[in-house]
Amino acid sequence: MCVRLGDDGPKSAAGGYLRDTGAHEAGAHDANGADLHARFLSWSHGLGPIRRSDQRRSDVREPASGGDAAGRRQLRPRRWRPRPHCGHHLCRPQLRPGAPPRGHRDAQAGASSGRAGGLLPPRRTCAAPPRARGGRDARDQQRRPPDGGAAAGRLQRSARSRVSAPALDVEPRLRAAVDGCREELVAIRRDLHRHPELSHQEARTAQMAAERADALGFAVHSGVGGHGVTADLDSERSGPVLMLRADMDALPVLERDDGRPVRSEVDGVMHACGHDGHVAMALGAASALVALRDTWTGRVRLCFQPAEERAEGAMPMIEAGAADGVHRVLGIHLWAPLQTGRVAVTPGVLFGSADSFTLTVRGRGGHGGMPHTAVDPVVAAAQIIVALQTIVSRETSPFAPAVITLGKIAGGAAFNVIADTVEIEGTVRALEQSERERLLRRIDEIASGVAASMRAEAAFVRTAGCPPVVSDPGVAEVVRSAAVATVGEGRVDVAQPVTVGDDIACFLERAPGCYFLVGAGHPERGRVAPHHSADFDIDEACLPIGMEALVRAALDILR
Repeated sequence: MCVRLGDDGPKSAAGGYLRDTGAHEAGAHDANGADLHARFLSWSHGLGPIRRSDQRRSDVREPASGGDAAGRRQLRPRRWRPRPHCGHHLCRPQLRPGAPPRGHRDAQAGASSGRAGGLLPPRRTCAAPPRARGGRDARDQQRRPPDGGAAAGRLQRSARSRVSAPALDVEPRLRAAVDGCREELVAIRRDLHRHPELSHQEARTAQMAAERADALGFAVHSGVGGHGVTADLDSERSGPVLMLRADMDALPVLERDDGRPVRSEVDGVMHACGHDGHVAMALGAASALVALRDTWTGRVRLCFQPAEERAEGAMPMIEAGAADGVHRVLGIHLWAPLQTGRVAVTPGVLFGSADSFTLTVRGRGGHGGMPHTAVDPVVAAAQIIVALQTIVSRETSPFAPAVITLGKIAGGAAFNVIADTVEIEGTVRALEQSERERLLRRIDEIASGVAASMRAEAAFVRTAGCPPVVSDPGVAEVVRSAAVATVGEGRVDVAQPVTVGDDIACFLERAPGCYFLVGAGHPERGRVAPHHSADFDIDEACLPIGMEALVRAALDILR
């Protein structure tokens, strides 16, 4: 058998080839015979040639004619030239134990090329691995996300393209939608301002909101928890459900007649808190979202809520299913202390809790000239009012804002008659839920104790309430970005929490959301009066600002 012991193993006999003298069969154990024998077996069994570094090469070559050891002659040593450094010690076939025969394509191809079974093609560590058909190689790694493979990278790029491409088209359409609603926003607000309705009496306002939402293509449900209205618009693409909430009720305040262009036509009732503007902005946002329906996913739910001023409107609507399936909640409050053109977005607590209560003090009536025969509830009520002031001043930390206000007291019918009962009505405000519960508990305890000390009784009834208004930080950041896009970076503020209340807090307990303030004050136009006052008014230029910020935030949430 003729073999050549080079780096590439045995080849067919040709010029310069060596002959195996059969030393392995004869049992020769000289150095050259052992070298030839080991190299031959290494290759024929698929183990690869022995490394020259492991076994020194021989300077003696067999003559082509064969012969025994005594007949060998000295030949010029063959010079060994290593290949260029590319991991040459690995550039040889390798056996994978237990693996089926493999070649460049498959086992058959390997067999046809004359390679032994179980051999793999050479691996060269200095070169990039071959690119798999249809796959990605090392040159693609810099674009691959650290936590995903090629498919994840493709999905990530596709998602970016789906978001960024429509975004370029949304801006001019959004601007057109806002500009087209400016006059309509003012018209809706003025109509509602002329026809205000008190809490639980918002029939006309609810009907107008329902009719306009229906005309826009929303699926409308009226009579939700009283005069509440919900209206849904589906994008027909899977996504979250976003609620846009607007309150509708007015206040029992007689509006001052100072020549303003629009004034309440209902005696003793006015929109002194901006709820007329809230309804107008929600309807304007609904119109814009209809125009941009192809750019968002999920569903929009309008929620026109009654009885916010009494904190009695949100819970009945929730109990009727208004918040079912809602994932996010957005709401706007027009804010007179903030100048028009500014927006305030506050992550965390914005408004405090709002609870109302009634204390009924019972004594024993009698003649005004013989008080010793009676138990005077008026005097007991006066002592209770004074004692309740110590809850905030002496029992509450100055770093935990709290308010107890007693706004109404009623009792007696004549100057010379000691009444049987006196009623006290008040409100409690706090920024923390734990403080809220503590204040209400202490009112009951102190009133009962003071009344007992004066031979009277005091019954405490908590009549209505809502928790603090807390905006989710993540949603607040989305709203802040929308506000910056609307009015500019330098005109978006973080408002300090205040101890007014709003029962949108009940919706925000069911789903994360954000309640933000839109400036409605304008000192040059005299729009600086406080909320709930007879002089209150808004600068109507705030309406398109609030509408645009609301639409931008909605698109960011639903995109």
